[in-house]
Amino acid sequence: MSMNEIDTDYLIIGAGAFGLSFADSLLDHGDGHITFVDQHAKPGGHWNVAYPFVTLHQPSATYGINSMSLGDDLMDTDGPNKGLYKLATGTQVLGYFERAMQERFIPSGRVSYYPMSKYEEGANGEHTIVSSISGKKTRVNIRRKLVDSSAW
Repeated sequence: MSMNEIDTDYLIIGAGAFGLSFADSLLDHGDGHITFVDQHAKPGGHWNVAYPFVTLHQPSATYGINSMSLGDDLMDTDGPNKGLYKLATGTQVLGYFERAMQERFIPSGRVSYYPMSKYEEGANGEHTIVSSISGKKTRVNIRRKLVDSSAW
């Protein structure tokens, strides 16, 4: 059985805040093709496994990718955050990253996304994406840079 093969300029391991922010800048200031490989079913990095009660520790307006705002710039009217910009919940952050992937990255025509997949580097420096579901392998030829934005 032959292995599929793709070419990309940037292979980004992990579709969390760092990887998505890097790709967002590449879309605005570059011309290369970007491929994401991520172990989770949806973009969002550690937010996929965070406790459901976790919120941002900073105002939503200052988090995420530059091209798409998170939140609506509303102030909290009660509680310990009263008078300050709202803090997004984990569910809101995950929804935001999913929207970014579906509304910004994929439609650009310059991004490929391999969710529920792992990255493997071979002994000879070859790069491979392995589906966690099917085990299907795809060899990746990187023209510019491998970017490891994974947390583990």
